Amino acid sequence: MIPFPLNLMKHIGSCLFDPRFRLSAFSLSACLLFTLFALLCGYSRAQDATVIPFQGQLANQAGQPLSPTNAVTLVFRLYTAPVAGTAIWEESQPNVSVNAGRFSVLLGSRTQLPAQSYFNSTLYLGITVDDGNPQTADVEMRPRQALVPVISARFAQNADKLRGYDWSVLFGTNNPVDGKIEGSKIANGTVQGQQLAEPLQLGGDLSISGDIKLSTGVGSYGAGRIQVSSTGDLIGLTLNSASRVWDLISVTSGSFDYFAIRDHTADALRLLVDEHGRVGLGKTPQEQLDVAGTVKATTFQGDGVVPTGSVMAYMGTTPPPGWRLCDGAPVSRTEYSALFAIIRTTSGVGDGVNTFNLPDLRGYFLRGRDAAQGRDPDSTDRFAINGGNAGDAVGSVQNDVFASHNHGYDGNNNTSGGTYLNFGSNQTTDTNWRGVTGNSGGRETRPKNVNVNYIIKY
Repeated sequence: MIPFPLNLMKHIGSCLFDPRFRLSAFSLSACLLFTLFALLCGYSRAQDATVIPFQGQLANQAGQPLSPTNAVTLVFRLYTAPVAGTAIWEESQPNVSVNAGRFSVLLGSRTQLPAQSYFNSTLYLGITVDDGNPQTADVEMRPRQALVPVISARFAQNADKLRGYDWSVLFGTNNPVDGKIEGSKIANGTVQGQQLAEPLQLGGDLSISGDIKLSTGVGSYGAGRIQVSSTGDLIGLTLNSASRVWDLISVTSGSFDYFAIRDHTADALRLLVDEHGRVGLGKTPQEQLDVAGTVKATTFQGDGVVPTGSVMAYMGTTPPPGWRLCDGAPVSRTEYSALFAIIRTTSGVGDGVNTFNLPDLRGYFLRGRDAAQGRDPDSTDRFAINGGNAGDAVGSVQNDVFASHNHGYDGNNNTSGGTYLNFGSNQTTDTNWRGVTGNSGGRETRPKNVNVNYIIKY
């Protein structure tokens, strides 16, 4: 077999092999025997062209070298299989001179050789001699010649990696094991984050004119972090902008431990968090939240402020963020999941699947649930609206009603002429009677009141 280099890109020097091969006959004026004398010295690079020097010998059937009068045309093909298959590369070498049977060609000088990856395994070289007669078929000789990667070629390839250059300009020494890459040789934007070891140690100041981008998660710190460490009691980080300087300060001492943000320009404390979790805005905190000034918020949320499901009177017409009007509207059980978890379908079932009803408090006064205390004697008669709760339960409704009573008056006519109320004269017998007053008043019984909107926290 013919030795073959493992890597196309390197010239591996002289390695002469001279085996002979028995090949099938073909037509070249007469029946000839083609014997290869192969000298395969690896790859040669010339102006980025990759070629393989190749030598062979033409002989007749008796093994005698041939010296044709005219130059011949040789066709070379590379295969991945010893028989059959499709050629992965083909090159025709015309006008090949033959002297005492010997010829020499550069494979790849006319047609670029296939990709380097093909040569990592055995390839098979097929050779055909074109006799110049278009009337006869030119048969590829058999067997194809196996081109096997040569292990020593790998070492020769590696030996050529530095190409004889003086690398002390890059490493400070010609031995890259002992040297370090000079900073001036590192192009901007070529060092990635994953190429930096942790921790990154600097012997002096680090000046950055662009952005520092944190995109890789570090433990439980989320998207990224900048870690500043010190063995002393105080760590400071100063941020300079065009008009203001901010100080980020961490202090650890025997009696106190805190983190603070100071407005260096105004010489004023803006925020301080101590070791107890107390937060001070503009001052050192004495309470869990201690503010030097007025607190103004668009909305408050959480159990510590206004719990979900709370109802309050509101003088506006549009509820603030986090609130809905108590108008009985059906709303999504998913979108308002926190509220639905509290009131469920007490004020209405909605569509029974995807929605539920908000309380409808329009025109109603609110009354505390009786809870079997007897203060609402008709609690069991309370009814539901929108399919909500009935009876003594939150969300049930009562209509207006008077407690049972009457308004009457008494009168008397007597024969002696004395009259309580005169319903006629000349009565011959005493008459006792009872009457009822006529209707007066409005359409309901109510106290003085002011209209408001009731809203519910969701």
